Amino acid sequence: MKQNMVKTSEMMTLLDSLLEQVDLVDKTMSTSINEAFTHCEETYMEQVHRIDQSLQEIEVAVYESMPSEAEWSRSRREMVLHTV
Repeated sequence: MKQNMVKTSEMMTLLDSLLEQVDLVDKTMSTSINEAFTHCEETYMEQVHRIDQSLQEIEVAVYESMPSEAEWSRSRREMVLHTV
């Protein structure tokens, strides 16, 4: 009977140790997954910001290269005169 109690005690000790290891692995994995997710999220946001900046630069360049209303009217008039 005493031998069974010793084995039960040893089994409980081993089980406790195993559960502690499982908890440690779980915490480590959770931390690693959270860090990886955060890194991906930061990288994504940086890319979105860079794309937004590029689009703004393109928009400014387009507006700067557009002819004024007077130039546009003169150009249309010249095209009509050439076709007539």
